[in-house]
Amino acid sequence: MLDVALQYKEAFGHFEELDRHYHFRPTKDEWKNATIIHNSLK
Repeated sequence: MLDVALQYKEAFGHFEELDRHYHFRPTKDEWKNATIIHNSLK
């Protein structure tokens, strides 16, 4: 699941641009943590 989320990281930013009600974009720290967890699970 993290693998797919990381692949579509840029899409989360586009959601925010397209829908002003979208407020669930992960922060830079959350992406960093997701990457660390993903790499440790490989």
